[in-house]
Amino acid sequence: MKKFQLLIICLSIHFFTFALLHAQDWLGYHTSTYAGIQGIHVNPALITGSNYKKFDISIVAAHANLSNDFLYFDAATITNPNIFSRSDFFDTYVRQNLNGATKNAMLNANIQGPAFLYQFTPYDAIGFSPRVRAFANIDRWDENFAKLVVEELNYPPNWNNQISRQFMSATAQAWVEYGITYGRIIYADEKHTIKGGITAKLLQGLGAGYLTFTDYSYNFYNDQVMGIYDTYASFGMSQNVQDQEFRFGFEGGPGFGMDIGFTYEFKPNSIYGKTGLIRPRKSSYGRETGIWAKDETRYKFKVGISFNDIGGLMYAKSTNSRDFYANVDSLPLSVFDNVNGPASLAQTLQAVFVQSNNHSNFFIDLPTHLHLFFDYRIDKGFAVHTSLMLPFNHGIFDHHKNHYIYQLAVTPRWESKWFGIYLPLSFNEYLLYNLGISFRLGPLVIGTGDILGTLMKREYASLDVHMGLRLIFPKKTKKVNRSKCPTYL
Repeated sequence: MKKFQLLIICLSIHFFTFALLHAQDWLGYHTSTYAGIQGIHVNPALITGSNYKKFDISIVAAHANLSNDFLYFDAATITNPNIFSRSDFFDTYVRQNLNGATKNAMLNANIQGPAFLYQFTPYDAIGFSPRVRAFANIDRWDENFAKLVVEELNYPPNWNNQISRQFMSATAQAWVEYGITYGRIIYADEKHTIKGGITAKLLQGLGAGYLTFTDYSYNFYNDQVMGIYDTYASFGMSQNVQDQEFRFGFEGGPGFGMDIGFTYEFKPNSIYGKTGLIRPRKSSYGRETGIWAKDETRYKFKVGISFNDIGGLMYAKSTNSRDFYANVDSLPLSVFDNVNGPASLAQTLQAVFVQSNNHSNFFIDLPTHLHLFFDYRIDKGFAVHTSLMLPFNHGIFDHHKNHYIYQLAVTPRWESKWFGIYLPLSFNEYLLYNLGISFRLGPLVIGTGDILGTLMKREYASLDVHMGLRLIFPKKTKKVNRSKCPTYL
């Protein structure tokens, strides 16, 4: 493998590895009316009026997703990881998506520690939800360049081909967020309910890094010599990333973030009394005797909107971070032979290229996004949930940012007090469609956003898994005498 390929892989993937080892969420399960505190990150308004008693406690929850639009792997690699070590791995088990477009990738992983919600009135609830999160993006990498990296630069069809583009980048960070949420039923009558919620977050940066090229132009003459013309580039990292040493401290920040959301529910034939929503329930005594049950989630349909992950973190740059200008017609790749880490790389770049302004710190935006959903209940236990994720920080003007990808998902589900099954069908901007499955078995939740789609297509360009364990306290049916119900019954 050529030294230059090792360099590029190090620059573009090193941050991913750091984030993962020191590390749309919960696709499928987040649609559940039994998600409780584990669904708070989708829309903070969902914290109030849940299907649980005053307390809902999550012991641990985790989610990880890796997606790209360049390399498609054979499904056999899931059941037999030893395939990755085969000498013919790339030729036999990997399909390259060579469609002329730029290439992208996203990593999103998080672990939620002990979290809880407390419904302290029929209208009000608070919650606490700490999470360790890791996020990384590779954006707009030129296909010609990506192909050369995969082929170890030994791909003559892409030699002597000058490429000029506006932007490409790789950004990654890991952080802890400590979220405190307040949710309230803002308005309610016999048919309509409006809820609102807000989460304030204290952010603790654990480490970050970035690599960007702006207005770049390059030409690989062969696998030994290249030209790079009128190109502005920069790479930076926090000091612990450079030292490859994880420290659970404030490498970045402290910073502040926020989620804010609202939901609307339509409940036909429901009644709103002094203690909450009550609705007629059949019994052995018959409907006329008026046995009623308190139930705050028996809606016909529900819609929601939320703005999530508003904010960002400031990091101090390591001493070997660099911004530079490159204009070299003939650059022997052998100059990188002695590069074995960030310090030696900085020295090599400083010797070869012209160093420009180098600021002492850098700011990385959180993956801010707008989340919309529509949830329709077909019958008792059966429902269909449709969600749309619209990411911000997706352009080329903000170089240091994390972001989600555009995604539409439709999730049929069946659920009861102790069991649930969810089948998310999703489609995203990488032109990937996937079918997943999630199970809720009492206190345990396990699932994936794409395994069924992988089995049907026999290949995959994304992996998505999630799990959760909680203490659950479902509501019991509370009978209310008809004579105590509102006079309009």
